[in-house]
Amino acid sequence: MNNQVPDGVVASWEELLQRKEGRQRLLAVGHPLKIHFGDGGDGEPIFFVRSSIRPRKPEISAAVRVDLGLRHDGQWAMTFALTDLRFKKTFMSLCWDLAERSKDASSEADGLSLFAAALGEWKKLMTFHDSDTLSESQVRGLIAEMWFGFVSGHVHAPLEQIQKAWQGPLGSDQDYKFTDHVYEVKSVHTDSTTVRISSAEQLDAPSMDLVLVTLTETPVKVDGSWTLRDLITHVEGLHAGDLSSLERLTFKLEQKLRVDKSNPFYAEHHYLPVDYRGFAVSPDFPSICASNIATDVVDVSYSIKIPALKRFLTYTAENREPEFLPNPGEVSP
Repeated sequence: MNNQVPDGVVASWEELLQRKEGRQRLLAVGHPLKIHFGDGGDGEPIFFVRSSIRPRKPEISAAVRVDLGLRHDGQWAMTFALTDLRFKKTFMSLCWDLAERSKDASSEADGLSLFAAALGEWKKLMTFHDSDTLSESQVRGLIAEMWFGFVSGHVHAPLEQIQKAWQGPLGSDQDYKFTDHVYEVKSVHTDSTTVRISSAEQLDAPSMDLVLVTLTETPVKVDGSWTLRDLITHVEGLHAGDLSSLERLTFKLEQKLRVDKSNPFYAEHHYLPVDYRGFAVSPDFPSICASNIATDVVDVSYSIKIPALKRFLTYTAENREPEFLPNPGEVSP
């Protein structure tokens, strides 16, 4: 596959989408197939193929709507419209690769055949269930969770112990549960003023820390940034010498979280851990705990103002490439 979309094509496409005028442009002059890209209206990314021969309408993904119609000029138009903007980069790559794979066709019929064959390969790549794809906030949360436990270096414990302690994917109220300490890890933005707590049980444990990992998205990969796919591959590599531990990792990711790292979405977004902060959850910590509320109260979720946590801060570390340098007072299990 040749899915490296030229910068000029990306810029032109983005311009059309921002204008939201329902306009398209011809992708390549002289191509056996007339492929156009642009805006389908109101910022919806589309591309379509014009041909005198009626093409076969394919099915590719729940995230891509395919329409086939006869134009007023007597030509057929097969239109691909992206219905889930999370996959915009992948959609652009799809368009470019289909054009590249069919550009040397000897005729329009040959071009449609090559186009269909290439599309079939993309369909295999995109056979993940869209309903199983994590949202952006879920991806951020998982990156923060895995990065803190397996990469940051804060948790001073053997890898096998960290793996066993990682109970979040198994339905635990907290992310990491060691015998003598518990961590609940949250992803926040650089300008976040609150942090969301999803249940009354989440901060209701003895000897625990609430850890806030600040993640910022970068347009391209930079030193220290991770896509979810990169991070999973890295953590898998850490487990390479321990088959049983690797199997537990795979079970948590694939069976419990239903994460398929071949999903293109997990390779598109790069996140840089800027810092992390640990707050000791003491009896006077501003939280709602299941042990202190009526048993008939269910489904509690709430937000805490981050500035109000300042007096509970016990450790922090900022990104100073190539490694994180913890400040004095770091606490580890």
